[in-house]
Amino acid sequence: MKLVIDERTAGHILVVLDVSRQGFAALEAAAALAGQLRAELHGLFIEDASLLKLAALPMSQEVCFSVCTPRPLDAAALRRRLRTKAEEARRVLEERATSADVVCSFRVSQGGLVHETLAAREAADVFVVGHQNRAADVESPSSKPPGYVEPVAAYCPNTIGGRRMLALAARVAQADGLPVMLLFPSAQSTEDEEFAEQCRLWLEGQQIRVVTHNLAVAASSDLLRAVRRSSSRLMLLALDSDLLDEEAIERLACDVGVPVVLVR
Repeated sequence: MKLVIDERTAGHILVVLDVSRQGFAALEAAAALAGQLRAELHGLFIEDASLLKLAALPMSQEVCFSVCTPRPLDAAALRRRLRTKAEEARRVLEERATSADVVCSFRVSQGGLVHETLAAREAADVFVVGHQNRAADVESPSSKPPGYVEPVAAYCPNTIGGRRMLALAARVAQADGLPVMLLFPSAQSTEDEEFAEQCRLWLEGQQIRVVTHNLAVAASSDLLRAVRRSSSRLMLLALDSDLLDEEAIERLACDVGVPVVLVR
């Protein structure tokens, strides 16, 4: 079996973010990718439509942790906060794009983070998503030895997108001097096992250190567990994977704790 890698350079990177800390981490990661790939950088700031609808209800309240006393949720104030965050995101995006010497654009939309990402899937080659909207049962990483370097986590199905994702993982690893942690679907055939071995050999041929991981991925929860245990820098995924429906991407974007890079 000969591994054929699709090494086309991404021309358009779309970063989809919101007001969360992880959203701005995704913006930084997307800007770095755009600089490495000489790609256009497009920002999409998502105003949470569900939150805006909630704020419009007459009995809605919010609780500030510093005060712990419920107060009416002010819809107008919420919209102002969202606009302020959107402008901050625009400013950061333009600064990073200027620094990387890449073309950029920015727009604001209302909806759900992952839904809006998938709705724009024909607009870009690579999508970077970061979000954190709920408390997660975070599994603490095990202690790491001195000199431990966080890897790029790459879930690699035997698909067209999987091959493109592998090439992107190699570019990121080479640019930042990082190892790649390869994750594969549970093998269903000898061909799947050969594909996994060829991916490892191809990366090693690029002078990239491959981190072995014994976990066979059967669900998005396996990806979460692997990334948390390894303290990975990024999570790279192929959009054409059978594992990645909208619910799975939503969970990963919310709970994985690092920017999620989706490759079309």
